Amino acid sequence: MGNNKMALSYFEKALEIWKKSLPSDHPNIALNYNNIAFVHHSMGDYAMALSYYEKALEIMQRALSNNPPWLAAMYSNMGVTLEELERYDEAVGYAIQAAEIARASLGPDHAETEAYENQVRQLQQSLSLL
Repeated sequence: MGNNKMALSYFEKALEIWKKSLPSDHPNIALNYNNIAFVHHSMGDYAMALSYYEKALEIMQRALSNNPPWLAAMYSNMGVTLEELERYDEAVGYAIQAAEIARASLGPDHAETEAYENQVRQLQQSLSLL
């Protein structure tokens, strides 16, 4: 837990600096939001993680005209966090977006694409059990 708090502190300080020196829609700010979200998620604070993931995705959707492979990871992270919050319908939507981006940017046989598609199947299976 101590390392998470230290990491969170560093990411928050970095965010302050970046916000002063970069435009508000710069992808590096989004990546920092994603890092902060990841730390909150690892600490079990899923609602806070979701808030930061949403900020990161909002910036990335505005800033990028293409869908780089690492954007799939952001969508996947949102899906995992929504799953933790038992918001399965929303989680499936984000997982599907992650798989589609990975398929388009990495190809259908890439290991990451397969991992995202597996995430979709698992979430759909969870939904069918509810």
